[in-house]
Amino acid sequence: MLCVVTIVAAIFLPRWRGRVAFAIGALLLTWIISDRFKELFDRPRPDHWLLVHESSASYSSGHSALGLAFYGLWALMIWISDLPLAARIAVSGVLFAWSVVIDWSRLAMGAHYPTDIIGGWLLAIAVVAALRAATLVVEAKERHLE
Repeated sequence: MLCVVTIVAAIFLPRWRGRVAFAIGALLLTWIISDRFKELFDRPRPDHWLLVHESSASYSSGHSALGLAFYGLWALMIWISDLPLAARIAVSGVLFAWSVVIDWSRLAMGAHYPTDIIGGWLLAIAVVAALRAATLVVEAKERHLE
């Protein structure tokens, strides 16, 4: 749903189209890698669950990885944008806080170990950094061809 909202926003805000594409790419790549990590590590979930019991493995937390890769990334992109300072503070703060709430909820429900959350964060940071590095290389090559 949020990807659809950002795509619709990109239709009306052409200057943000690159950011939307970057955020959706980061989200999808993080999701794919998180699922592969779950298969690779096959770590059982904690025994003390509350609410719904998920069938997938525990490491790394997909919710934490996806939350940081999407909400945290948007918080950063809005923070470094040219929007008014008050808007940047408010929107970035809410988005980052939401990412932290997702992490806390996974621990509070007993769905993950703290290391699963940290692994999710590190995965999201690595994906965003790798994608940013790739975009910088492409931008440099495009400038060189001009």
